[in-house]
Amino acid sequence: MLAAGLVGFGSASPALADGKPGATAPAGGFGTLAACGDTEDVNLYNGGIKAGEAHWTVGCPNSTDVKITGWSEDHRSDGYCVQVYALIGSTWHYGPRSCPNGDVDNFELNGSGRPIEVYARLIA
Repeated sequence: MLAAGLVGFGSASPALADGKPGATAPAGGFGTLAACGDTEDVNLYNGGIKAGEAHWTVGCPNSTDVKITGWSEDHRSDGYCVQVYALIGSTWHYGPRSCPNGDVDNFELNGSGRPIEVYARLIA
């Protein structure tokens, strides 16, 4: 679900994402402005081959707090890890780097405030 739109970001990663119409962020990965209750399933590609995936759910236990929970998984031995990170209010929160190939990591990102932006990327 895309709550408010897509956010493309820098070229530090070779990832392309799929899963939604228009959900590809050129040469960067995938990012979205999120709202409470949103869920995302994202596939990340490197060289046209699926390199990883991530899933997350945005929860808001009250009017200010945010809890983003999910998992990320690495699918290739290509020197890149899958990472989910988020801007909650004015603070960046980072999930673990999932790698090497086959590694699955659960994460919980907690913060308070708005906006909520959630990203998935491949990172060396």
